[in-house]
Amino acid sequence: MPDPLITPHPALARLGRTPDERRRNHRDRVKQAAGAAEIEAIRRHVQHQRIYGPDRFRHAIERKVGRKVGPQKVGRPKKIARDPADLIEKTRL
Repeated sequence: MPDPLITPHPALARLGRTPDERRRNHRDRVKQAAGAAEIEAIRRHVQHQRIYGPDRFRHAIERKVGRKVGPQKVGRPKKIARDPADLIEKTRL
């Protein structure tokens, strides 16, 4: 039943001309099995808690959440080089 509050996504219209054709084409796409390489890639991303998808998708998520979600460098951050004069001043206090 049509609902005026719901707007179908444009991708849905590209699946067919009639509602029955769109449902059938959507069902066929969902039923397609992923290949062994894709399943392995999904497992690897899940194990490393990384987003699976193209960089464009990852960048969109980073903008949405306001932080990096891609792979990060392992280990502690490098120490910032300090001016020796600052260290001498602090020890006098």
